[in-house]
Amino acid sequence: MFYYQSDYGTHYQSVEQDVSNRFGEHWDGVPDDIKGVILDMGYNVGSQGLFDKFPGFIGDIESGNYEGAALNLK
Repeated sequence: MFYYQSDYGTHYQSVEQDVSNRFGEHWDGVPDDIKGVILDMGYNVGSQGLFDKFPGFIGDIESGNYEGAALNLK
């Protein structure tokens, strides 16, 4: 179990750093609960997959349209 926790933490931190870098200045304005969703998605599909597979979602997040971002996931 220890190895899993260590790997999880390392991977999660890597995803968090990559996602925040890709969002740039927009990241600071994203509410924490929305950040949690984004990071969970990034953890599961990878940072690259998040931005490649969900461009409408990402665009809505960057523009502050969180309702539209949610609709992009349906």
